[in-house]
Amino acid sequence: MDEIKTNRFTTQLTHNYMELRVFPDSVLREVAQPVYTFDLALQRFANHMFAFMKEHRGIGLAAPQVGVLHRIIVVASEDIAECLVNPEILASSTDYHQEEEGCLSLPEQWFDVDRYLKVEVRARSPEGRKLQFEASDWNARVLQHEIDHLNGILICDRGVEINMTI
Repeated sequence: MDEIKTNRFTTQLTHNYMELRVFPDSVLREVAQPVYTFDLALQRFANHMFAFMKEHRGIGLAAPQVGVLHRIIVVASEDIAECLVNPEILASSTDYHQEEEGCLSLPEQWFDVDRYLKVEVRARSPEGRKLQFEASDWNARVLQHEIDHLNGILICDRGVEINMTI
């Protein structure tokens, strides 16, 4: 993760248009690639992801959900408001909890999903600054959900669908 190389990421981010990818779009099943270039284009992309997430009333968004196969997530949940580049879970608690989750890419579908109650995460900021922190409860759940997206995993793979009809 310390190695910084150039790649084609910057050229992929030259437009401001984003489109939400919805299941069964195959891009949601792809494994996202690491980011090696930390530049103004990445920072702008992170800002656009935040705006897009808020516009769609989300609390988390992964780059594959907008068709960009790089390891970038944005999260705005409880006391976390971050863009995380190349996030990885270093450790997790043994305790987990099942709770209802939804996803922008699976509209109007809800699943009961087991998630660890605490996680330790390492990532970089869009500027390339190293980050490492612990998250618990809802914040841990949101981080696990978004990192799953980077690995092509959706909540329908992890949980049991809830029938929301009345």
